[in-house]
Amino acid sequence: MLHNSSIKPKKVFPDLDILIEQGNLKPLLDWLRENIHQYGRQFTAEELCIKVTGEKLNFQYFKDYAWNKFSFIYNIEKEIERVS
Repeated sequence: MLHNSSIKPKKVFPDLDILIEQGNLKPLLDWLRENIHQYGRQFTAEELCIKVTGEKLNFQYFKDYAWNKFSFIYNIEKEIERVS
């Protein structure tokens, strides 16, 4: 089921948020063990990221996540990014 290590967890588990809310972490943990944990230090973080997602580490994903989370919590609007 999860043998293709180029698949992202959200593609494997489109309802991942619901599974986590329900406390059902087993499917995700199984996926992590098979696609991430088994490699230990065999790959660098960047190599493993490419192996699992097909792309290099990308800080934009975290920025988007943090913005969505904290803009909702603190009820703020995104300012236009200014280039100096």
